[in-house]
Amino acid sequence: MKKTSSRNRIAHRIEEEIKKHGPITFEKFTGHALYDEDDGYYRCGKAEIGKKGDFYTNPAAHRAFGETLARVISDLRNKIAPGADEKITVLEVGGANSVLASDILDSLARTDPETYGAVQYSLLDLCEPRKCAASGVHPNFRRIKSLADAGHTTGIILSNELFDAIPFHRLVFRGGKIREIFVSLGEDGFTETESVPSSADLLKYFDRFGGAEEMGFLEGQQFEIRPAAAKMLKQMADTLVKGVILTIDYGFRARELFSPDRVGGTFKCVSEHKINESPYENIGNQDITAHVDFENLEKAGEVSGLATLKYTTQGQFLVDWGIIDVAGQNPDEILAIKNLFMPTMMGDSFRVLMQSKNAPELAQGFYPESPLRISFGVD
Repeated sequence: MKKTSSRNRIAHRIEEEIKKHGPITFEKFTGHALYDEDDGYYRCGKAEIGKKGDFYTNPAAHRAFGETLARVISDLRNKIAPGADEKITVLEVGGANSVLASDILDSLARTDPETYGAVQYSLLDLCEPRKCAASGVHPNFRRIKSLADAGHTTGIILSNELFDAIPFHRLVFRGGKIREIFVSLGEDGFTETESVPSSADLLKYFDRFGGAEEMGFLEGQQFEIRPAAAKMLKQMADTLVKGVILTIDYGFRARELFSPDRVGGTFKCVSEHKINESPYENIGNQDITAHVDFENLEKAGEVSGLATLKYTTQGQFLVDWGIIDVAGQNPDEILAIKNLFMPTMMGDSFRVLMQSKNAPELAQGFYPESPLRISFGVD
């Protein structure tokens, strides 16, 4: 059992809720810790990115990430909106700051002015604008507060490390049954208890595999489930009229994600580039995350009218779309971007899911297949 005597405002509010209503799900606990209106990690500017922050993201690693995505946008526009007067939207969900937006727009302005002029770039994030770096120099950039503000969109909806930031339930296989891990109170602070899952939907999650029995769970194996991820993807799909949804995050398809090799699950806390498993310490001042079930997103997309164009590693995706060409012949640049695509670094731990809607012209010939293969057995 994990315990703490940590005292802060979020901890106090959670304690009061548990005293009043009883144990809460880990999903609810994480929701408070990350998204409390006044003190949540993501709500009040504590989620710092980069060397002096808590973690790195792809855009922070090198501008070539955004420059490669600009290539995707150029090719997409040529496929679905090639007319001189046709416009497309780039909707970035969960951008945290405008670094990726700036890299993409800078690249389009330099390499494809026609597409740059056709793009309206909208950034939706939980951060307040004053707490995030602003794009500043691009008139076709704007911030929005909700997906509804984006309106019906033709173009691309992209996210980088969005779904891993969605709160999740923690489950455990015990005595031949799936149990849920709840957050309760003990003499010394927060503690964990196991009970019947809070929702029947959590048990139904594995029905597509023949039920929990067919998954081969080990006794005591833990895993994480995000029902809200499918709901988020549905909202994106409902916003998109025609085009692509591009999801980049760390995770796997279900069989790999819930493998007995990961008996402890994938959840972790991150602070100042250090990983820990103490969610009840430093509440509201550290990230709490877990890997993404990409198969869940694929299935949710199918229900919402999306077709999977590609599922692959980030490394293979970036190579396919020409990140090495973006770096040019400069060996220093190639060395600098290797963290993004090399299998031993971010290249394999991050996955990419590309889904399309109402765009049959993308089914053939849109996604490039580089002869340079750096990932195998993933597609």
